[in-house]
Amino acid sequence: AGDGGGGDSSTCPPGMVPVPADDPDFCIDAYEASIEDGLPVSVAGVMPAEGVSFDEARELCASVHAVTAEGEDLGPMWLATLPQWTDAADGVVGDGGSSYPYGDTWRDDACATPTADGTVVLESEVETGSFPECVSAFGVYDQVGNVWEWADPEIDADADGWLDARAAEGREFAFTHDGWMQLVGGTVDGLTLQVAGLGGPFPTVDGDGFILVSHDDLQVDDPDFAYKGFFTPEDMGEARGDDFLPVQVDVTTDLDGFHPVVFLPEEDGAAVTAKVGCAWYTGNETGCRLTSVYLFHTHDFDGSISFRCASPPLR
Repeated sequence: AGDGGGGDSSTCPPGMVPVPADDPDFCIDAYEASIEDGLPVSVAGVMPAEGVSFDEARELCASVHAVTAEGEDLGPMWLATLPQWTDAADGVVGDGGSSYPYGDTWRDDACATPTADGTVVLESEVETGSFPECVSAFGVYDQVGNVWEWADPEIDADADGWLDARAAEGREFAFTHDGWMQLVGGTVDGLTLQVAGLGGPFPTVDGDGFILVSHDDLQVDDPDFAYKGFFTPEDMGEARGDDFLPVQVDVTTDLDGFHPVVFLPEEDGAAVTAKVGCAWYTGNETGCRLTSVYLFHTHDFDGSISFRCASPPLR
């Protein structure tokens, strides 16, 4: 999207590169997105956009249309899907590909990342394209390190499906009129709370079956922070909508040092997000692999995360 950056101008919009290079399936931003005059652009030498929610990233990408040199409008661009983002990074369309954009062996100096053991060496994020060797075989930069990025896994949370799937495992849940979750059959073994700001993701069940979180596991020192996320199986395999139950920790209710977990029916059917690429301030040799995908931020979370747009080829 926008001006500058790599890419064949006859094949892709400005700032984008084709994937694959010959007879491309799609085009993707060569650089982490920045925003100029309210529109996303892909250019080198600028600070990437941050504080953009998944919803906003989708809207920003859709605000730009792919237009051929002859003036044919091919329709709006979109937030790169998770398979598209991964293919652009690992150098192979479909299965296979490298562990990192530059190959299979971790390099401390290739991208804007911590070291292999997680030691932070940078003081902040850097301008796009600052690490010229942090580039994929398709010419896409900074997909490891610098800032996290959104990608679209094309999954929507499915509360009824979640309850049915848990029932098939011998678990039964109920909800109070306030939405508090209550276990009435089975256990919570193998289930985990994936909630932003929450440490120790395995929940507690009290004597009445209510699902609780210890106050000691709240990690954000901000009274207005919304501890929202999902109740999920610990091991999901290939993620589906029925793996995600939207929940929130009710920090306004204190039960002797514990807080209830509340179902959020208004978030049923909402988009599940993917956060990819790790960042300058967090990650390591394992956590920064291109297969390291975090699916647990809500669609309205607006942390230090950027994005890339994708579009159809122009010919």
